[in-house]
Amino acid sequence: MSSTATTNDPNVALNIEEIVGLMPLPVQDEARQAFYAEWNGEFDRAAELASGVLVKVPYQDELRLLRMRSLFSGGHLQEAEELCRDLLRELPEEDEPHLYMGLISHAFGSYQQAVRELEAIYPPDTYYPYYFSTYGDCLEKLGRREQAREMFAADVLAYEKSGHIPSVEMLAGSYQHLLDLDAVLDNGLFREDFESFKGFLEKIEMTEARQKFLASTIVLLSRLLDRIWFRMDFLDFVSYIDSREYLQTREGKDVLLSAYTALESYLYHEDKNITAFMESYLSAAQARRYRSDQTEKEQLIQILSYEAYVCRYYPDHKDEFAYVRNNYHHTWTGIALFIEALENGDPDEIFGQKARALIPLMERPVTEEQMKDTMERSYQRAVKQKKQPAYISDGKDTYIRRDKKIRPNDPCPCGSGKKYKKCHGLQK
Repeated sequence: MSSTATTNDPNVALNIEEIVGLMPLPVQDEARQAFYAEWNGEFDRAAELASGVLVKVPYQDELRLLRMRSLFSGGHLQEAEELCRDLLRELPEEDEPHLYMGLISHAFGSYQQAVRELEAIYPPDTYYPYYFSTYGDCLEKLGRREQAREMFAADVLAYEKSGHIPSVEMLAGSYQHLLDLDAVLDNGLFREDFESFKGFLEKIEMTEARQKFLASTIVLLSRLLDRIWFRMDFLDFVSYIDSREYLQTREGKDVLLSAYTALESYLYHEDKNITAFMESYLSAAQARRYRSDQTEKEQLIQILSYEAYVCRYYPDHKDEFAYVRNNYHHTWTGIALFIEALENGDPDEIFGQKARALIPLMERPVTEEQMKDTMERSYQRAVKQKKQPAYISDGKDTYIRRDKKIRPNDPCPCGSGKKYKKCHGLQK
């Protein structure tokens, strides 16, 4: 017997021996090696060994199913599909050909076909890893959100009942979809599923790849902050991840901070104590910290311009800045150094520095005096602006306009710093 034909799991060993024991004696050792190779993740070797046995004894269905699984797991989708079609014709009552045709169709982006195959064995008699997650993903991509949520919930329920995690990445994906759909559907189940997710996180090792995935879950959920009712749930979610120190990478910590500031941007947009000018400045500062649809040059011009404006605005509005510091702590960290420089320096001198820094960025040559004059006039216009109307989601993807119509090139009222047409205007 090959040295790879071993396993520490007695149940697996017993199952393999039961299957192999039904085969002709001359091929049992080679067949046994094929099954153990599959169990050990040597999928190409398993497929090759199974092919060799099938040349000698063609009608061994267990080996044909093994070869189909191994071809799929090894990434040989075309070969797996051909074999799968043969097995569907010859073994129509077997679950596995339907399952793997569903998985293959999903991999090829044929979601309707995948749903037909997976639906044919629903509910499956036994738990198949990737069945519910694949079925759910196909349904979600076809716009069948309620049914998709049922599939992801079934994956999580199987884990809760058994305590067994067949694949951390697979189950993490199911949780991500489940939480997102809870929020999108406003079904009142987000907190319940979040509690289950906490238990899952406590059981797994938080590798760098898993930290990245957890950060992507935060980013995914942050797009729903226009739903007022969801904001407290989102804050609880982010605060928990933060308190458990799950995100230790630089990227992960940046995502945490951006999540807090994104939430605060919605809050200060609706805060009557924050002027339109202050909101625009905070949004410009936030856009520079995080990615936006602006080029680096556009971002630099925007922040230099607003910092020049703040040199004129700050002396008479210190109370408003203190209010931001006391109520929007994470947003404050993005402007604290500049405000400290204003407090300890000469605002007129700093205004001149910002104006000079803008000169090389202009498309036409300008003198320092012309630049300063332009900035003074621009500041007077900026400080007179009024807050843009708020768009509030009722949780059903409809928006209630509270004021005059927002034009496509207007700043988005959410405070992201993007144009409306490239932010919440996309959802309209």
